Amino acid sequence: ARAPFAVVAGGELPEDLSVWKATGKNYYLFLPGAVDRTGVTIRYDGKLVAYDETTGKTVAPGESYVCDLSADKANLYEYNEAEGVYVKYAVNVMQAGKIPTLWITLTDGDEALIRINSSQSDVEEGSIFMVDEAGKVVYDGAMTRMKGHGLTSYDRSRRLNTKNSYNINLGEKAELVPGAGRSKKWSLLRIRTWGNYDATGLSYVMAFNTYNALIKDAYFNQCTRFVDVYIDGDYWGVYVLTERMDINGSMTGTDLEDK
Repeated sequence: ARAPFAVVAGGELPEDLSVWKATGKNYYLFLPGAVDRTGVTIRYDGKLVAYDETTGKTVAPGESYVCDLSADKANLYEYNEAEGVYVKYAVNVMQAGKIPTLWITLTDGDEALIRINSSQSDVEEGSIFMVDEAGKVVYDGAMTRMKGHGLTSYDRSRRLNTKNSYNINLGEKAELVPGAGRSKKWSLLRIRTWGNYDATGLSYVMAFNTYNALIKDAYFNQCTRFVDVYIDGDYWGVYVLTERMDINGSMTGTDLEDK
């Protein structure tokens, strides 16, 4: 469920962000690391009016106002003029650390993501907007392909809210990870922190970095970086973004048949 408030798109935000309701009266807002929390534009999407406690004015449905969300908890208010009652939404404001943010917009929205999470062979398309930890645009363009990644790690849940790993293809070559070179093909690896699998969320990155340290410049190195991922405006958590081990992607190889 969502609260009747949303952060308005602009700057580092290519899409509006919803304020989500968890259990009881707990609400959460997940902000990317590059957003300035001292001046966040909030739009009221309810049926009553919102109350801006900074100015003391009411805000009609569809209108926006600026909030200081620098504290870990923020109060957003709805006002029922007929009954003279204020309704408080206590929002836990969560912000990422200084890591890049990658936004995926699927052409068919939630239905497309359900199809990806239902069949590993399903392929969808859309667009990607990515900014680095300082808010600089890294890529803004088409995504020609997105599908499930992995074998035993892939969860064929047939549900929307499943965190899977994904392979993505860009419309144009871009260097999403420093040192990886320009490529269309990339992978988003989920961090499985539950159970006894990877309590720290560092297994992928440690494995790649260890390999790179051992092999040095003798062979292909695997470049990675942590990224915050949003899919269709919803926060999907931290992923490991990595180049694909693909001879037609970022690796340069010799065709021995030609030789």
